[in-house]
Amino acid sequence: MTTRMATEAELLDLLAEGETLTTPERAVLLARATGSEPDPRTLPLGARNRLILGLRSQLLGQTIEAGDVCPCCRETVDFTLTCAALDGVDNIATGPVDVRLNDYVVTCRPPTTADLLDAARAETREAARQRLLAATVIDARKDDAAVEAVALPADLVEEVGRQLAAADPLAEVSLTMSCESCGGTWDTVLDVSEFVWKELRDWGRRLLWEIHVLAGAYGWGEREILAVPPGRRQVYLGLVLDG
Repeated sequence: MTTRMATEAELLDLLAEGETLTTPERAVLLARATGSEPDPRTLPLGARNRLILGLRSQLLGQTIEAGDVCPCCRETVDFTLTCAALDGVDNIATGPVDVRLNDYVVTCRPPTTADLLDAARAETREAARQRLLAATVIDARKDDAAVEAVALPADLVEEVGRQLAAADPLAEVSLTMSCESCGGTWDTVLDVSEFVWKELRDWGRRLLWEIHVLAGAYGWGEREILAVPPGRRQVYLGLVLDG
């Protein structure tokens, strides 16, 4: 089945729609903009993030430049990644994950965006945790006797979380950072969907500025401007700005 990436006009509409949404809901919008099937809500978070990285790569290129604040000296530490490097992470599980601890055997799967959205509707944090656990645990047994997910001991639940994170490493990208100024090291997490959302929001604002400048100079409407290929549009923009 062929897919169709969202147009610039559709991405501008998507960005406007997403301003009032939560991070998981925005992630679904971004993944849907790639035109891929199935519904990104049903995909493991890493597979959904892979679609988002593909969108980002086509629109903004491979190189990702970001930064974090050193917790020791408060200096900003910049770092560079590539979409290809993130997309090429190893050890991605292709099926259910079995977790064994003491007398327990738990069969589980990485969470999806639909799971997160359902958990977010719970009234308390504990209720949300239980919903997410129940959604991701396919089967749980102790000495071959069935056990409800919510009845699993805390140390086993923690182990389930660790192994699911290892099985879907693109769901939450963990990075080890170091600071040249003070020599400090720390771990940080790159939220792929939220980071790309912020990048695309900045891209959208730049595009609207280009439309504003070209509309004022040539009297074109938004649809006419967006119909001009981006490279040629930059030439027109340069002519206007250079006077």
